[in-house]
Amino acid sequence: LEACPIKFASWIGGDRDGNPNVTPQVTREVVLHQRLRAARLYMQDLTELESQLAISSRFSPRMLDLADSIPHPVHKRELYRRVISHLRKRLVKTAKDIEAQLEKVYLA
Repeated sequence: LEACPIKFASWIGGDRDGNPNVTPQVTREVVLHQRLRAARLYMQDLTELESQLAISSRFSPRMLDLADSIPHPVHKRELYRRVISHLRKRLVKTAKDIEAQLEKVYLA
């Protein structure tokens, strides 16, 4: 096998070379924490980006298709904000799902 689908770039939760304290459960918890941190960082970046965008009326066909694919958009005329708002909503849902998974880990 030459592929490595997951590679830990940190020893936290990835010290699986014989450390008896690093169980699959510990690794799962660490991965959930890292996913949550990434989602929150992306949310911050998207919030900042949305506040800095200028209104535009020129869009690529791909951008138009993407904006049109968003159900019940908040921003009807500002397509970039429409897409970013939708992405942020999805990240909020992702963060809530991860928090629920972590809650199960802590209750176990």
